[in-house]
Amino acid sequence: MRLCKFEIKNFKGIEYASFNWEDFIVLIGENNAGKSSALQALDLFLRGSQVKDRNLFRNNEADGDHAIELIGHFDQLSEQDQQAQAIRGRIWENQWILKKRFWLE
Repeated sequence: MRLCKFEIKNFKGIEYASFNWEDFIVLIGENNAGKSSALQALDLFLRGSQVKDRNLFRNNEADGDHAIELIGHFDQLSEQDQQAQAIRGRIWENQWILKKRFWLE
């Protein structure tokens, strides 16, 4: 299984960003453009941690309407991957799309 696309919504200064890659990705940009935020969002997504810090939400708006959304698109699924309980029935166009939403009440 390979993460081939990653989407970020409402995370820190990022309203929306989408990254597609084959084998690797290079982030290039001006200072304060969001490169570190994108990597922090990817780390949060892969670790499966909870978000409890209001400062991680865009404009500090942490309610359900302004939830952080981290969406991973996985391809190259093995037969075993496709039969896993978390994945089975959630495959679309040969990809497993995993969406995580975070908000504070």
